[in-house]
Amino acid sequence: TPWITPGAAASTIFNHGYQYAFGALSPTNILGSTTAEFLGSLVDQGKLKKGLKIALALENTDHGVDYGNGIKQWVDAHPGYFTVVFSENFELGGTDFSGLLQKVKSAHADIFLADAHLQDYITMHRQYIQSGMHHQMISYGARGPEADARKALGDAVDYIFAGIWWSKNLPYPQVKKFNADYKEATGHDPDSYYPATAYDAARILAQAIEQAGTLNKTAIRDALRTTELKDSLLPGQVLKFGPNGQTNTPFVIVQNKPGAKTDIVYPKDAATGEAIAPIPTK
Repeated sequence: TPWITPGAAASTIFNHGYQYAFGALSPTNILGSTTAEFLGSLVDQGKLKKGLKIALALENTDHGVDYGNGIKQWVDAHPGYFTVVFSENFELGGTDFSGLLQKVKSAHADIFLADAHLQDYITMHRQYIQSGMHHQMISYGARGPEADARKALGDAVDYIFAGIWWSKNLPYPQVKKFNADYKEATGHDPDSYYPATAYDAARILAQAIEQAGTLNKTAIRDALRTTELKDSLLPGQVLKFGPNGQTNTPFVIVQNKPGAKTDIVYPKDAATGEAIAPIPTK
């Protein structure tokens, strides 16, 4: 039976040769490389200096491994931009990250990049603030703009940036219509990328069924391999599945701003505001 996941991005899911698995999220290693690419663009703009040191804290999952690999691959392919001086894994659902954060502090890095699920992001950043650390740039992977983090931490999440699969601020007409329809149906704006990827997963499935002209499962699977959703909500506006069943849409980088604002800051053609770098000291 064809299976489309709108919420799983680890590359290992799609590296087993499964013939009926499809994913609407781009691989997490591209999240890592896009994060590094964005930081490199800040160097090119003169906002950050070349040769800055990066500390990595990665959740001990396939997601964390992919994210770290993506960053390291970009850094290795672009010598002189950054150096990774610290990298350590942590377990999901932690309540005390003080030991890890003390090691990050001792590494004397300029940039702190973590890959974390939402609750770990909130817990870790609360303890990061308590530690008194300050880095020129901070990211928690795909976490940053969530309302729950704002509610828990207030303006402590200002200037954190995140690489995400979708933003309600993308300047596409279909995104604006989706936002309005979603708010009418639920009473609130979409707070993450999952509603958009779920919506497009259902749409591309419907399109594949129409293309197949039958409810035969293998015929639908074959149609999913070739169909393209050309008015997709996702960055680039086209959703299609690659040979391994996973999509490869671009990521967008967003940054929290004061006043509970979030801007798309990368790439330039989707930006709703300028990146603030380095993070101001209070």
